[in-house]
Amino acid sequence: MFITIVYDNYAYEPRVRVSSGFACLVKTATDTLLFDTGAYGPTLLYNLEQLGFAPEEVSNIVISHIDSDHVGGLFKFLERNWETKVYIPRSFPSPFKDLITLHRAKVMEVARWKRICSDIETTGEMGPWIKEQSLMLRTEKGVVLIVGDAHPGIINIIRKAKRLTRDKVCHVVGGFGLGGKSSQELESIVKSFAQLGVEGVAPCHSSGDRARSLFQEQYKGNYIESGAGRVIIC
Repeated sequence: MFITIVYDNYAYEPRVRVSSGFACLVKTATDTLLFDTGAYGPTLLYNLEQLGFAPEEVSNIVISHIDSDHVGGLFKFLERNWETKVYIPRSFPSPFKDLITLHRAKVMEVARWKRICSDIETTGEMGPWIKEQSLMLRTEKGVVLIVGDAHPGIINIIRKAKRLTRDKVCHVVGGFGLGGKSSQELESIVKSFAQLGVEGVAPCHSSGDRARSLFQEQYKGNYIESGAGRVIIC
């Protein structure tokens, strides 16, 4: 199973374009899934091409939440590939769902845990305000958790993933939503990761530079430097 970050605030590969937002491609032996679409469709499509992917390869799209830097590239992408299912939180506004349908793609509303395809599941909607879903990849080493912005709280999401899968969360990838947190809060969160058994981390997008630095200090060789173009093998 391969995770390729295709849209991020940071660049790992110099040939890609950088922009605020997040998207990653998950490729298994049988499926190719796009998680989030970044803020700007042309940047998403350009990065996919630079990294050797065609939009037509994608069979499923999972959108974490409604923020524009996660959904902004969706409709430009659907102009290239409408023969896909789009999994969105059920709480998304009706006009957004209608627009997906107008682009000829199939809307799949998510409220609770759902299996997307073999070895890939969603947590379902979480959070009291901005509803967000995260992706859980089942691997031989445990669950790899992919998050968009972690609005429900990154620790809450990890705990729910452990409950749902009855397995350990071995790696966490994506936007941890920690920008603006105090040093004390960040140190507590980093310790909680270790206490919850998380073995490796790849913070990007909304994680914040200070949080990335603290995670790197804590995880050392198990810290994954991330950004657009980074490939993570699960």
